[in-house]
Amino acid sequence: MSTDSFTADRELPTDGRRARGEASRQAILDATVRVIAAGGLTSVTHRAVAAEAGVSTALTTYHFATLDDLLQATLSYLSATDLARLAAGAELAKSGTITLADAAATFLIEELGSNRPVFIANLELQFASVRRSAWSAVMTNTYEAFVELIQHYVDDEQAARAIFSAAFGFAVLHVIQDSHPTDATCRRFVEHLLAQYDVPNPNPSRSKRKGAPTMSTEPETRTSENAWPHARGTRSSLIAQFGADRADLAGWALTTGDPLADAVVADVHDGHPQARQGVQLGIRNGLDSLVDPPDSVVAFLTDTERLPDYADGDLLDHGSAPFYTMPPAVHLISLSAGALIRVYESPSIAAVLATTGRLVDGADRRIRETGKWVATAMLPGSLRVGQPGYVATLQVRMLHANMRRLVRSRGFDESAYGTPINQVDLARTWMDFTVTSLQAEESMGFGLTTSEAATLYRCWWLLGHLLGIDARLIEGISTNKQASRVDELLQAVTGPLIRESATLAAATLDSITGELHQALNLPEWIGSKALSALARRFHGDAIADELQIESSGAADAVISRAISVIHSRRLKGRQDAEQWQRNQEKYLAESRALLADADAAQYEIGLDSSPRT
Repeated sequence: MSTDSFTADRELPTDGRRARGEASRQAILDATVRVIAAGGLTSVTHRAVAAEAGVSTALTTYHFATLDDLLQATLSYLSATDLARLAAGAELAKSGTITLADAAATFLIEELGSNRPVFIANLELQFASVRRSAWSAVMTNTYEAFVELIQHYVDDEQAARAIFSAAFGFAVLHVIQDSHPTDATCRRFVEHLLAQYDVPNPNPSRSKRKGAPTMSTEPETRTSENAWPHARGTRSSLIAQFGADRADLAGWALTTGDPLADAVVADVHDGHPQARQGVQLGIRNGLDSLVDPPDSVVAFLTDTERLPDYADGDLLDHGSAPFYTMPPAVHLISLSAGALIRVYESPSIAAVLATTGRLVDGADRRIRETGKWVATAMLPGSLRVGQPGYVATLQVRMLHANMRRLVRSRGFDESAYGTPINQVDLARTWMDFTVTSLQAEESMGFGLTTSEAATLYRCWWLLGHLLGIDARLIEGISTNKQASRVDELLQAVTGPLIRESATLAAATLDSITGELHQALNLPEWIGSKALSALARRFHGDAIADELQIESSGAADAVISRAISVIHSRRLKGRQDAEQWQRNQEKYLAESRALLADADAAQYEIGLDSSPRT
C-alpha cells in the first residue's frame, strides 16, 4: 500500500467528523436565529436552541461554552451572510446583468420581506452589541466592509457611509413602525438615494414601453421657504416636526399635481389630434387598441396599465372582500359624515370648489357620485385593466386634471395653496377614504380585523396608484395607526378650517339623513340629530364645534345602545363562517343593485365638456 493511499484512508474519517461538526455548528446557529426571531434575545438558552436544532444540549455547549459565545457567533454569521448577499448582487451589477440599483433594492426588499424575521433577529443582536465590546468589534468590521463595498461605486468614503446609513435607517424605520413597503417603494428609495450621489444607474427598474416618453414625479429640488405656499405652513416648521426629508417631500407634493394626466388634458384642450378620443378609448380598451396615439396618452396609459408588483390576482379578485362585511348604507355614512366632511375641512379643496361656483349646491351630487365610484372600485376583479373600477378610477383622475386646469384659468391662488388638487390634497383625500372611513365604521360597531384592514389598505394602494398619487405618500400603510402617522404630516400642511368648511359639512349631513335608519336601524324621528351625533364621534368635539355640528345627548344615548347591539351581533356573526359568507354575498348583491340604479356620474361624461362640481 502506498503512502499516499494510506494517508488518504486515514483522512477520510477525520474529514467526515469535521464536516459533521461544521454541519451541527451551522444547525445550532440557524436554530439560534429562529429562537431570537420568535422570542427575542431573552428567549435564548442552550436548552431552547438545542430543542430547536434537534440536537443535545451537550452539543450546543460543546460548540459554544457560554451564551455570549453563541450569540456573538450568531451575530458574526448573520453579518457575513448579509455582506455575501450584497456582494453577490454587486458582482452581478458589475457584470452588467443587473443595475446596482436593482441589486441594492433586491437586498432591501428581501430584508423587509421574506428575510424580515432574520433581519429583526440581526437587529436585536446589533443593538445588544452596544454593551459588549467584543460584539462591537464584529459590527465595526461589518459596517466597514459594507462601506468599502459601496465605495467601489462612488469613489468617496463619506458618500459611501451616507448611502449605507440611509439604507440601513430606511430598513430599521420600517421594522420599528411595523410597516411593509412594497417592492416599488424600495426600488424608488434606492434609485433616489443613489441619484443623490451620482452613482451610475442607467436602467430604470420599471420597464418602459418602447417609444413611451417618461415623466418623472420625483422631487428634483427642495421647495425653498420663499416658494412654499403661504397658507400651508412653513418648511422650517415641518423640519422641526418631521425632519428635512419629510419636509422636502411635502414641499414637492404641495407644488405638484399629476404630470401624466395634466399632459393629456393639455393636449386635449390644445386641440391635439386624437387626444380626447384616444384617452377615452384607451382607458376602456387599452393602449394597444389605439392607432398612433399622442405621446401624452401613451405615457399615461403605459403607467396605469403596468400594475405594481403587489397587485396580484388574489388582491385583484378577493382583496375587497372586507368591504362587504357590512351593509352599503354604512359605507355611505362613513364616506359622507366621515370622509367627505374631513375632505372639506381642507381650505385648498374648499377654495377649488368655490372657484367653480358650486360650493354648496353640488354637495348631494358629490356624495352620490363619490359613493358610486368607491362602490364600483370595490367590486371583485373591478380594478383589472379595462374593468369598471379601473375605468371609473381613471375617469375620476382625468376629471381631477380637467378641474385643475379649469380653476387655474379662473385665478386659483397658487401662492397661498400650492398647485390645485396637488399631491398633498390627493394623499390626504386617500387618507379620508381609508383611515377616516375605517375608524368611522369601527365607531359604529362595524370594525375590521387587523388582517381585513391590511388587505383593504392594499386595495387602496392600487387605487392610489391609478389616481396618480405618489407611492411614497401612501404605499406600505397597512394599519390605521400607520396611516395616522403619515396623515399628521399631511395635516400639518393643510391649514386651519375656513368658513366654507362648516357650510359644506351642513350640506353634506342634510343630504344623507335618510340613510341612517337603514344603516343602524334607528327610529326615523331621530334623523339629523343622530347623524350629527355620529359626525361628532367621527371628528371629535373640537373639530365638530368648529364645523358647527350640533350636539344631542339624547341622540348620542340612542346611538350608543344601537352600536352596542351591532358590535355584539357582529362578534357573534363571525363565529358562524357560513352565515358570515352569506352576509358578504348579500351585501355585495345589494351594492350591485344600487350601482345598477345609479345615475350617470360627472366623471363618466369624459372630457367633452368642462367639469361641474
